[in-house]
Amino acid sequence: LDNLTETCNELILNSTLNGMLNPENAGYSRMEQFSNLTTLRQILHGMERQQDIYRIHIYIDDGLIYSNDGGTIHGMTMARSAPWWDALMQLRGKFLFVTDWAQVSTPNADEPLISMLRTMYQRTDYTLPAFIVQIDIRRSELEKTLRTADFSEGSVTYLVDENGRTIASSSWEKQAAMKLDTAQQPALAAQNTPEQIVWRQEKFVALQTTLAGTGWRMMTMIPHDDYYSAVDSMRARIIQLSAVVLMLG
Repeated sequence: LDNLTETCNELILNSTLNGMLNPENAGYSRMEQFSNLTTLRQILHGMERQQDIYRIHIYIDDGLIYSNDGGTIHGMTMARSAPWWDALMQLRGKFLFVTDWAQVSTPNADEPLISMLRTMYQRTDYTLPAFIVQIDIRRSELEKTLRTADFSEGSVTYLVDENGRTIASSSWEKQAAMKLDTAQQPALAAQNTPEQIVWRQEKFVALQTTLAGTGWRMMTMIPHDDYYSAVDSMRARIIQLSAVVLMLG
């Protein structure tokens, strides 16, 4: 997610992009606009190749001649009709994460996506958006990262939003087997500290981390026996190493 926010910031603050999409003068000729379209596409495609990004979209003033290129450049009218518009405008230039696939404005996507959006406002009137950047990533790429956080074969790591709805999971099958659903999530008191809990009459060690700037929580649920088996193995290893050190001494 850090790479996602950095890419979005690079685009929002890119001086070349701002010059094309947020011009200070009213005499932005058609010739200049046609010339800038090639540069704009190069910037977007370059960013997509450099980062693990599915697609980058730009929403711009409908008056610009390339406001609908049939690909990833769209007019502001399309943004205003999107289900995320009101939420994005309320954030006044802050990041908005869209995790509901039905709300992601990317046609023909072959799998669920997660989108990040941010608005750049007009230089002459900060109440009006100049352009909007939307960056899409495949949910499966995020789930690859979550799998690296699994403690054991039987554990599961997943992301939940501020409403407790699952965004992505290292294993949807294991999560379903543990009966972790939107209606109810384990209530943990601590942050970044393993906590013993009983969930659906089963013992677990759970860990939660809040992801800054998103309102999301990353949860890891580890079967009780898996966790303490690893702890006992580690304790035995420490004792063995201590004995070797004493013998050498």
